[in-house]
Amino acid sequence: MEKILIDNPKSFVGEIGLDRSKKHKHTISKQINLCIEQLKIAQKLSRPVVFHMVRSPQISYELIHKHYGPKIYFHGYSGSIEEARRYPQAFFGFHHRMILHPKTKQIIENISIHQIVIESDNHSQKEHLWSVISNIAQIKNCSISDIIQITRDNTLRWLHSK
Repeated sequence: MEKILIDNPKSFVGEIGLDRSKKHKHTISKQINLCIEQLKIAQKLSRPVVFHMVRSPQISYELIHKHYGPKIYFHGYSGSIEEARRYPQAFFGFHHRMILHPKTKQIIENISIHQIVIESDNHSQKEHLWSVISNIAQIKNCSISDIIQITRDNTLRWLHSK
């Protein structure tokens, strides 16, 4: 991974993270070791990180803060508001499959608009992107053009965060 990152100086690290779901819980010690190594490489090379955590908020918090730093991007963030508040410099991504969930709405209501990134898990579905954008605009009481500009700027700030 380190050689690939060195050979591609504009690349970032991700998607990495921890998954303690029922299906993957038995591999958590291996996941932790791999995650530490990946975070250390990202830190060493000053690369932004996309992180995905499933049922692992405390372990993830400890690893991120010990081996990387607080400016991280959480892909498909579905944690709690309280967990999100532990990362005031982080970015939180939201995509179509999660945008209509009541928990997602509460998270978006309670984090800064300057921490939101719009994700597209299916690039061929433009209407999915518009759904995410329009829902965030409604939740944040902003125009669609403001959401597009702000989330674009957020993405660029994350890419240049290290």
